[in-house]
Amino acid sequence: MYAKIMDHSELHDGRNLLALCLLVIFSAGVIDGFTGITCETPQYAEIRTQGVLKCAFPQGFYGVYWYNSSESTEGFPIISLVDDTKSGPGYLSGEYDISSNGSLLINNVTLGHNHCYRTVMLYFENKGGTEVEDVDLIVTASPLQRHPSINLCGGKQVCYKKLEQGLEISCLVNARPPVSLTWSKRTRVGDHNVTYSTFLSTYKDWLTTRVTTTESVDNSVSIFLLVCKEITVPHTLPQSESMVLVEKAVSNISSLTPVKKYFQHNTVGEMECTTETALFLVWRGRAPHDSDFHEISYAVFNKDSTHSEVFRGPEIYGINDEGSLILPNIGIGHEGLYTCVYGDGISDGLASFEVATFVPSFPVVEGCNQHQYCVLEIQLQGFLTCTVNGIRPLVKLEWRLISSNTAATISFHKDEIATTGHTDGTFDVSLTSYYLIKPGFEHRLTIECRISEDIPELPRLKTTLDILFQDVDLRVTSASATTDDNNWLFWVLGAAALILIVTAITASVLWNIKRRKKRSKTKVNEPRVEEISMIGQNEDLSLADKKTGKTERKIHQTVTGSVQSYV
Repeated sequence: MYAKIMDHSELHDGRNLLALCLLVIFSAGVIDGFTGITCETPQYAEIRTQGVLKCAFPQGFYGVYWYNSSESTEGFPIISLVDDTKSGPGYLSGEYDISSNGSLLINNVTLGHNHCYRTVMLYFENKGGTEVEDVDLIVTASPLQRHPSINLCGGKQVCYKKLEQGLEISCLVNARPPVSLTWSKRTRVGDHNVTYSTFLSTYKDWLTTRVTTTESVDNSVSIFLLVCKEITVPHTLPQSESMVLVEKAVSNISSLTPVKKYFQHNTVGEMECTTETALFLVWRGRAPHDSDFHEISYAVFNKDSTHSEVFRGPEIYGINDEGSLILPNIGIGHEGLYTCVYGDGISDGLASFEVATFVPSFPVVEGCNQHQYCVLEIQLQGFLTCTVNGIRPLVKLEWRLISSNTAATISFHKDEIATTGHTDGTFDVSLTSYYLIKPGFEHRLTIECRISEDIPELPRLKTTLDILFQDVDLRVTSASATTDDNNWLFWVLGAAALILIVTAITASVLWNIKRRKKRSKTKVNEPRVEEISMIGQNEDLSLADKKTGKTERKIHQTVTGSVQSYV
């Protein structure tokens, strides 16, 4: 019977594999001193590598035969090892080999090797029994990817995507054997399953598992995190999860009042998105003259790590493990409006910031050789000029009296402001004011020229000035002003007196002229009176007296009437 096993022609003429198995079962119990074959099944072999079907054969076996069970059981063994001699068509073609311990070697594994193999062991030559074992070989094709591949992420394990309504999101793994995948939504209280569909297809040497869902899986929040996860045990992939941060719509920030943030030029700035517990967040920015926001960075916080990405160069923006936005080497280009959308899978929130840069510069008072403090001797009135160069933002200057223990005061009037802008975004600002000092017991005041804006992040830039003055200037000025006033009054009064004198002289001259004219008229009328008197002597005396009285009254009336008319 054993001679027939060794005779391949007789096996070919009618001995089938099933009969051989029955024979092995029958004879297995009659062999003393030998243990049986031990073969684990299934066994795995990676495609395009050398595969091994390992079995534990007892020491001292006479022969081992390997059969390709996918072929006819009446065929020849593909390879054999009998009395330390290898043979068989598989061995001659180089497709197979056999080790000294009886294990089958496949020199280059292909998908054609993915089936069941049978091994037959012969204990002794021409006597003793045989033993048979079947081994399933599963050809594997390891995925080239290290994690599930999400169609929106371009090969990245984690990505951010702003989606339109109804857009399909898919995740796939190419592997042999195929893997199992799921979609879920991550929240602060754990992962929640979402609705998805599974598809299986062939791609080259692999089997493709693809799961699909849509962004409409969650309408309660505007931003959420979807996780595609391999659930095969054990995991085929080195990294079993991939994630996509989905934002369905950009939140409306018009109702928010941004927090003003000032950062010094050429320093590093940092803005914290939120103090709440967040699983993910997205930063956006908008330049002062732009209407649209652009994505800057995002972050996803895992249990043991933080995944973040910056869409622009690290020399412009950065993000730390807490999700704060980093502004390295701050410049004018960083100025604008920034928003941060954050969430935990159950609720979401929004923060807004307005960023401005500043370049500090101390004011300088004209006439001072030192910055920030100087002593200056000035008059009681005049002009003071304060200038600040190369400052940002555009600021205003002001004068302020710091202290006066002598009751002296100073007031400023007629402010003149000059501003000049530069290509680097800085400004020169100049303030010129007319001042007037009211002296006290001493001749000293302390004032300062400073930036008028009170910005928390911007230091109060100022220059302190001790001014010395003498009140003699004011007395001289006052005396001069009084003298001028007296001279003016003197000339006015002198002119009035002169007018009165001229008027009096003129009136006196006119009055004298009138008197002389009056006397002249009286003398001319006297001969007429005498003539009348002489004529009256020839008449009756009483009648002459009456006529003379009448004539005198007429003469008096005539003289009086001439004077009144002349005046």
